[in-house]
Amino acid sequence: LDTEDPQAGYLLGKLYLLNDQPKSAEKIFRAQLGRIGAQFTNDVRSRYYLGLSLAAREDYDAANHELGELVKRNPNHFGAKLALAEILLRKGDPEAALANVQSVIDGNNQGQTESARFKAYYLLGQAHGALNNSEKQIEALKGAVNVRPREDVIVELGTLSLRLGNDQELGSYVRQCESINCDTIDFHVLRVRSIHRSKAPVERVEASLSVALNKYPDEIRLLMLKGEVFESSNSNTAINSYLEVIAINPIKSEPYIAVAKLHMSNNLLDEAEAILMKGL
Repeated sequence: LDTEDPQAGYLLGKLYLLNDQPKSAEKIFRAQLGRIGAQFTNDVRSRYYLGLSLAAREDYDAANHELGELVKRNPNHFGAKLALAEILLRKGDPEAALANVQSVIDGNNQGQTESARFKAYYLLGQAHGALNNSEKQIEALKGAVNVRPREDVIVELGTLSLRLGNDQELGSYVRQCESINCDTIDFHVLRVRSIHRSKAPVERVEASLSVALNKYPDEIRLLMLKGEVFESSNSNTAINSYLEVIAINPIKSEPYIAVAKLHMSNNLLDEAEAILMKGL
């Protein structure tokens, strides 16, 4: 490519950025901005991607400066505002991030892509979450899902519902995930918890666990959850599940404590002491 040609240089810089080479991308976009002097500093596209390159390098102060300058000159550049919001969240300033995202959502939507609308609502949810405002976080994430029903966001909504003790909402998000064939470990953990909390027959909980463990046989979260599920109905199954966790990760303290408690509930004090000593 002839990098003296602004269009070719822009394409090469973007290629570097997409190929996870932000330092090379930064060099290209800085050259683009400097090559034609003051006239070329108004190249919105190159300044935007320079900001993204700096952010990808985790040079957040420099990225914040470049994107901030871009927004000053182009207040309707929603891509730059969203990139700024991401940087501000990483820097621990959710209130400033909130202002940038809200201005995108409240502003002129002409020309916004579906991806940008989704990202705006998602970042709005992250900002509210960082400010411990669960209701507004849920509202924003619902907005994101309405734009694009992405599995990780639906699971996040389900996890929030679980944390808030809203079992009805939790079940609704699990069913929504099932409708789009979710299959991540996070979804399976959430589904088992939802079925267990719904007081469903133990056979249904067991079937859900079986499906999940067939897919993720050594997943500690599932094995711990299996132990939790069976503690009241089948202590041997629970103990065996916790012992599997210990075999996979012998430095994790929780399964030793869980096994000891089960032994103590069965008046097996020597066994309880032995497992605790093993964990020390």
